[in-house]
Amino acid sequence: MHVLIDQLKGWLKDPLWQSLGAFSAFGALVAAIIGIYVQRRRKALSYDVVANTRLLSMEEEIGGSLQILFQGTSVTKVRLVSVRLENTGNVPVLPSDFIEPIGIRLKGGGRILTADVAEANPKNVRPEVQLSSALVSIKPILLNRRDFFVVKMIAAECDGDLEVDARIAGVKSIGRIRESPLSILLIIAGIVVSIFGVLRTLPPTAAVHSWYFLLFFIGYSMMIAGTLTGRRGARVVRAVKRLFT
Repeated sequence: MHVLIDQLKGWLKDPLWQSLGAFSAFGALVAAIIGIYVQRRRKALSYDVVANTRLLSMEEEIGGSLQILFQGTSVTKVRLVSVRLENTGNVPVLPSDFIEPIGIRLKGGGRILTADVAEANPKNVRPEVQLSSALVSIKPILLNRRDFFVVKMIAAECDGDLEVDARIAGVKSIGRIRESPLSILLIIAGIVVSIFGVLRTLPPTAAVHSWYFLLFFIGYSMMIAGTLTGRRGARVVRAVKRLFT
């Protein structure tokens, strides 16, 4: 029994275990703060521009080698623009919450030639799109947490810059989709832990090399987890899921 106690005391005095203890305490504190932040009721609607591509290059238009016609009329500076709208909060956005519908407008003039819904998740999300020359309007719709849809537009005489707005009870404005604080924190913490693990193996010693290699692996795993929990990583996860469903 005394031998076991002495061994435990020796482990606790080891700088490795002291460092791991400090990281664990810091991680527990950060996890508690994030948990409080995530669990609070938050209504939010966000957008992301997932495509903004010019269909003809400037050289092709100036040279006159190619031309795009819309309803018999030549149009220039034609772009494919896709906008993703998502409930990024943790409570539903109800149709009754809308004071004004969602509007997608081009900045600096231009015309929106066509607009339709290219993708929706879940599939029973069916937005109704109304189109005028410079505005795409989406009628009020129920969007539960993480529900989203993508509006695909063909626009002309524009650079593809746009703004998205609406008047929704409990939502100050519709902002761009950003990386979640949790994913950013995991990536940063993973980098720090990995660097710490690598530096402690220089010069390598037989006594601690394996433990610090494990620390490096933990940090690397945290970076991967942070990437997968980010919005771009989430797209990869959804794509993989679709392959097996």
